[in-house]
Amino acid sequence: MLSNKILLNLILLAIFVALALFITSTEQTDTKLPLLSSTDAGSVNTIAIRHNSSTLIIERASKYTDDHTAAGWHIRRPVDIAANGMRVSTLLRLLAAPVHSSYPISELDAKSIGLDESMDSISFDGQTFTFGEVNPATGLRYISDGETVYTIEDVYSPLIRSHFSTLVSFRLLPEDIRIDRLILLEQTIDRDDSGRWQSNIDITADQVATIIASWRSAQAFGVRQYIQRESQGELFVTAEDGAQFSFVITDTDPWLILARPELDLEYHLEKDMLKKLTGQY
Repeated sequence: MLSNKILLNLILLAIFVALALFITSTEQTDTKLPLLSSTDAGSVNTIAIRHNSSTLIIERASKYTDDHTAAGWHIRRPVDIAANGMRVSTLLRLLAAPVHSSYPISELDAKSIGLDESMDSISFDGQTFTFGEVNPATGLRYISDGETVYTIEDVYSPLIRSHFSTLVSFRLLPEDIRIDRLILLEQTIDRDDSGRWQSNIDITADQVATIIASWRSAQAFGVRQYIQRESQGELFVTAEDGAQFSFVITDTDPWLILARPELDLEYHLEKDMLKKLTGQY
């Protein structure tokens, strides 16, 4: 039988796949409906999400200004880390969400639809939309820009109300990182005086190169909120610019979990990635 952790990850994956498919099909079938906003998603530079007492700030990276679907988004708060470009694109699609109905907010009882004290909102360069309750009769979500209340398909609130890890990039390290040093479970890899990669254990130059390449390209299949578990070892990466990244191994079966407790994050990877990242065969 599937473990609870495997089942949870499968469920989360299914939710996001269904979300993407639903949004795409909605855009195709509801083109005659008015859209939530006329703002061009490609012009947005800052996204702010507020859920309960937490605030998430995502900014477009300055070196990626021509394509909002590229991996050019960066989380600035509550931590400083690359964002998941595909999921940020999903957030941006809210701007073009088909509107099923709209009403002046003055004509409605804001309390009855959950907009009087709502703590869930998203802002695009200061243009804010607040999320209310779901209409039980239609299944549509109430959302307001402060003057007007709209009803839209309820497909965006899961991203708004999730832990910020949902919007973190799957990459373990920055895409443009230049690695200077690796401290792994049983070896240290760095450069000698001639600038050539070396290990303090007896492995070939090709094996060293493979380990470094694995770190540069490593991606998780999921990023989750950190759960405290017993440490099974630590891995350290130092970049040429002095940036340091540390990962705690908290599980190796049925998959590898590399945690960054200081960021409240953990990365879930295929279990064979431990061999690729550490050279333990």
